[in-house]
Amino acid sequence: MKRKIRLTHADYKKILEYYKINIPPNISILALKKKAEDALIKKICSCTKKLKSIFRETKANGVCANSVLKKKALIYHRFTCRKPAHFIPKSKRLNALHKTTRKNIL
Repeated sequence: MKRKIRLTHADYKKILEYYKINIPPNISILALKKKAEDALIKKICSCTKKLKSIFRETKANGVCANSVLKKKALIYHRFTCRKPAHFIPKSKRLNALHKTTRKNIL
């Protein structure tokens, strides 16, 4: 089983910088987390919609999640693309996203 490590403030900033999203200078960690998760889920859902015509929906979800999250050393529990699209945490006290190693993501 892979060890789950919480994402830091710097990790969320790297995600937003990777997708070229502006980061306000005095943004709280919760707002930064929300922006980063929204960017990732938007990318996964748009990828899934494109691949649905080629693959079944479950296979399209797997391909897109692998390319967007797993290659960046991120772990997720579940996600939904229905309105509003969001990650679903395993429990209320856990975060929806984790990283697999202590190394930097992206």
